[in-house]
Amino acid sequence: MFEKVKASTLAGNGSGSNWSTPTGELIGPNLKLAAGRTTTWPGCAQGLQAICTPFGSSTKAYRTDPIERGSILEGKTKVGTGTRIGPYSILRDTTVGANCRVEASVLEGATLEDEVTIGPFSHLRPGSYLERGVGMGNFGEVKASRLGAGTKMHHFSYVGDASVGKRVNIGAGVITVNYDGVNKNRTDIGDDAFIGSDTLLRAPVKVGKNAATGAGAVVTKDVPDDMIGIGMPARVRTRTKPAKKG
Repeated sequence: MFEKVKASTLAGNGSGSNWSTPTGELIGPNLKLAAGRTTTWPGCAQGLQAICTPFGSSTKAYRTDPIERGSILEGKTKVGTGTRIGPYSILRDTTVGANCRVEASVLEGATLEDEVTIGPFSHLRPGSYLERGVGMGNFGEVKASRLGAGTKMHHFSYVGDASVGKRVNIGAGVITVNYDGVNKNRTDIGDDAFIGSDTLLRAPVKVGKNAATGAGAVVTKDVPDDMIGIGMPARVRTRTKPAKKG
């Protein structure tokens, strides 16, 4: 997943850099050290620059393609090959796989598998785990949750303390209502579920495999497999899928 690039390999690479870190730490392209020294890895876009602070024994930066302007990597952060970070992203104690895209977002204590897209303006809080191919769009937030492979979560949604299956569609404005004033409660969503726009999932609650919720539903009781929850509070009905056009 990760291609390590030692500082010593950058000496004399033709880009004008000829230095290494005192402790031989791993570095990547376009990284500016706390000391102010810079380098550009061959093939990266000219003028792009990221800041890695603090650059210490706990920070592991890896060759990536590229890390763009205004981005900050902190703590125990790892970035896989072929991944683009930024512009203007903050990664703190986060692991990012190969061929991902993180744009103008903040990731803290999160893990991304390969081919995940984040942003712009998304926030991953500690305990977030996104499996391969997850797409998370603008103004989404995830906390202490796992999103299954191929799940799409775009537009103004919040998922906290949840387990989301594979290939789930999470519509705009969906919120897992996880806090009852005393305890944090969990939400479970099965594979291939469809969560309609502006749905409120009042935890603890489960939405089954291939189940759905209608737009604006307030789900206070479990929705079984292949059923749909509609209304406020949501009533469970048999789900009828619309026919595909063409």
